[in-house]
Amino acid sequence: MWIHRYRIKKISSNNTISGWALNASGINYVNIYLDGSWKGTAKIGLSRTDVANAYPGYTGASTSGFSYLLDINTVTAGAHSIKVRAVGNDGIVKESTVNVSISKSGSSFHRQCGFTGTESKDKQ
Repeated sequence: MWIHRYRIKKISSNNTISGWALNASGINYVNIYLDGSWKGTAKIGLSRTDVANAYPGYTGASTSGFSYLLDINTVTAGAHSIKVRAVGNDGIVKESTVNVSISKSGSSFHRQCGFTGTESKDKQ
């Protein structure tokens, strides 16, 4: 299972969290968490020709993209963590977390380095 270091893009008061995830059995779903609380399920199956070119023999590489629009209007300023949790059809789980700093002055959203990741079998 592989989950790419996703990117966070500023779009007014919402933030698009996008990236790609691969699993030999396919991706079942990708969930997004803010400070450990589930926020929603990302749209999966998005076109990623760059991934298909990088992994030409990998089933599902061309549709490995995911995207989620995270609303930060009610989020307090300061340090937070955003976690992406991809679950394969075989139950394998891969998580990636990034630490962010949210500044409400001018409604800016800043990403700081701090990716971590773990992999396990789904226990839901």
